[in-house]
Amino acid sequence: MKTSKSVMIISFICFFIVFLPSANATTFGHIHSQGGKFGAYYDSSITTYGYTSHFDFARNSWAGISPNVAISKSSTRGYGIDEYYVGTSSTPHLYGLFSPYNDVFSVGVTVDPLKRNWVYSVISVYDNNIKDDGLKNSTNIRHTTTHELGHSLGLAHTEDTPKKATSVMTKGQEADRSITTPSDYDKNQLRTLY
Repeated sequence: MKTSKSVMIISFICFFIVFLPSANATTFGHIHSQGGKFGAYYDSSITTYGYTSHFDFARNSWAGISPNVAISKSSTRGYGIDEYYVGTSSTPHLYGLFSPYNDVFSVGVTVDPLKRNWVYSVISVYDNNIKDDGLKNSTNIRHTTTHELGHSLGLAHTEDTPKKATSVMTKGQEADRSITTPSDYDKNQLRTLY
């Protein structure tokens, strides 16, 4: 009887170690309603500011990591299609923003990605802040676009301290902006979702 209880307790502990999410998990736990395969509409602002190749680079950076992940370019807006923009922000040092939405009677309603899936997201990149902070070059712009598209695929900021140095998903001032592609850690996190 004592042995049986011990086995049950050890089994219970092992279950929690194996199946509970890590405190350093870097996914939202929720994803785009289309899964890892969805379209992206490029607003005319992307061409106007000269960011087309940077968004193309970012989409391609996430492709091929999992057979279930591909962001295609869409010529139209629509249900389940992400939207990409370049513009300005009055918030200093904000270079990009991921905003997930649900579609409720054709109206976009903001979603908390930690609580539920989203139908589409809007990715905004803020040219004025990138320029004002002396970061307007291909490397920094590609870091920003790849980072924000990572969010649209369900990746949160990297919280695992040893992984922050190489992750494109490291947040803000902690980020190494010379990183423009997903690290092995980022790729593994993406594969946990897809």
